[in-house]
Amino acid sequence: MKKTKIKILLVLILIIIQLYSYRFLSHHKLYFDLFFIFIFYFAYKKSYLQAVAAGFLFGILSDFFSLSYFGVFAFSRSLIAALINVIVNRFDLSNRAIFFLFFSFFLFLSNLIASLFFKFLFGFDINYQMLAFQPLLTAFIGMLLISLRRVRNEFNLY
Repeated sequence: MKKTKIKILLVLILIIIQLYSYRFLSHHKLYFDLFFIFIFYFAYKKSYLQAVAAGFLFGILSDFFSLSYFGVFAFSRSLIAALINVIVNRFDLSNRAIFFLFFSFFLFLSNLIASLFFKFLFGFDINYQMLAFQPLLTAFIGMLLISLRRVRNEFNLY
């Protein structure tokens, strides 16, 4: 029960940080996606259905807080959560370089899918910062989080 409360508190803290980052860091063009950390966790540790549901839920939250068209990030995050669940469990993520590469690649792929939707369906320009810098910054934050012993134990990384 105590572990569940700690996990819920951690989720709430990271959601609050994500919300404030949208508001205060956007004028510096400094974007990161803490919701994708949860998507990656669920896709890595949980079942296929739970991973897709988490991708959809956090994608809807991303759509809501980024004030974009509703459902674009929900679709791209659900698709990537399914892909992560199928692929990543076959690899040893205890190597932090591999973790960093997988994490940033899958966020890049998710953002690419969303960007293509925005480009071809809604006529927006492709946001290259979202494709290049955001995956690297978010993967770096993910690396900082897995350097914590509790998080590393949760992922079974040693």
